Amino acid sequence: MRGLQGAQSSRKAPFVVIAAACLLLSIFILRSYVEHVNFRATIGSSFHSGGDQTGCPSSLPANAGSDVLLVMKTGATEAHAKLPIHFNTTLRCVPHYVLFSDVDEEIDGYHVHDTLDSVAESVKTANADDFALYRLQQELHAQGVNLGKIITNSSEMRSKAWVLDKWKFLPLMEKALAAAPGPHTKWFVFVEADTAFVWSNLLRWLKWFDPEKPWYIGGQTWAGGSAFAHGGTGFILSRAALERLVDHLSEHPDVYPSLTADNFAGDLVLALALKSVDVPLTMGFPILQGETPYQLDYTEFHWCHPVVTWHHMSPGWVEKMWEFEQEFLRRVESNHGGGDWMKGRHQEDVEEVQRKEWNMVMRHYHVFEEFVVPYVRVPEKANWNNFSPDILQPAMVEELGQETGKEGCKRACEKLERCIQWSWAKDRADGVCRTAEVMRRGEVPDETEWDGVEMTSGWIVERVDEFMRRMEGCRKGNWIMGP
Repeated sequence: MRGLQGAQSSRKAPFVVIAAACLLLSIFILRSYVEHVNFRATIGSSFHSGGDQTGCPSSLPANAGSDVLLVMKTGATEAHAKLPIHFNTTLRCVPHYVLFSDVDEEIDGYHVHDTLDSVAESVKTANADDFALYRLQQELHAQGVNLGKIITNSSEMRSKAWVLDKWKFLPLMEKALAAAPGPHTKWFVFVEADTAFVWSNLLRWLKWFDPEKPWYIGGQTWAGGSAFAHGGTGFILSRAALERLVDHLSEHPDVYPSLTADNFAGDLVLALALKSVDVPLTMGFPILQGETPYQLDYTEFHWCHPVVTWHHMSPGWVEKMWEFEQEFLRRVESNHGGGDWMKGRHQEDVEEVQRKEWNMVMRHYHVFEEFVVPYVRVPEKANWNNFSPDILQPAMVEELGQETGKEGCKRACEKLERCIQWSWAKDRADGVCRTAEVMRRGEVPDETEWDGVEMTSGWIVERVDEFMRRMEGCRKGNWIMGP
């Protein structure tokens, strides 16, 4: 009998192990589900559904963009300086948006979520140097310290913030999908706090794409032969692409720590992860723009393309461009009636739709006419940096300009057939002459870079006028609608 009982016990043992394993698996699945539900509840309780839409042009339909979730990412050391301007400008006409950083906090009554709070402690410990700033921020925030001050004038802290930022990209994808208002959300648009965007142009552009397909659209840049969408320029994922990626990350949890640790930038990490699930990059430059309106090199390539984003935008420039968009849309409504927002990829005659829509879409040349022309049609401007890149050696300045100094620099540019602008910086004994063959508006010299330096910029006005005449009536730039 004892032998029979032993045999029965030995036969029961595998069933006990299997039952225990099933129980543990059930607990794990339940815990994951609860965490997901809790996160959805947290997001839902502070989800932002537009703002005071007073002033949003009536040419923008009330339901425009209801299938888009705009995701704005920032860092705690810059959030208080860069986010508030968006609350009263760019986000006012956006139906659904969510804010992410690396500290969970309220800013001007808007909830900002911590992107990294769900990252496993084992990952944070294994990459302790990368997460050192994250831990410091949590401690200081708990003490009520203004985190923006810890990075001021500190290149070391800026470097640490940039390193930490790369760890946000893949968790952000999971959280963005969880934050979607519902299955009707077809598009996820990712921008940063120093990204300015033209909401009306974005919506007109997206209508040409099928959201049921896996789209990854961004302003392209390269590293090691790999093309990826630059994060600050802004990038777009269709629901099909995002779900495919999130499913892959869920099934392969080792991808996040290994891929992120092995690469220098989060936007590159994202591109590699998407590539592994067969979602290639659709290159959106120059519609998605990594420059500012005042530093962009205006050429035939940019001129007629629509513009959707700019990067490295100060709060003042974010406000300027939003106000210009509103004024542009009011003019469109007055002159053209706003157009048919529903026509797009289902329309058979694509060229006809684009022809009718031509004057309803803000393009780079509209920005040039508004913000650049008043500056580049003057011979010279003191205390101004027009970002001319090509240094002309003193001997060449003297040979071409018949003298040294600012006047020699100006005359040298006049003698160079393709030179359209110049700058003179008195930052050493002989000064530095720079020239350019393309136009840039420029800006007051940055004090951190040019403190104490006397700088003058100028343009060859006749060549500026010739460029503008040559570009009149162009029709060569339109929406990019695929690879």
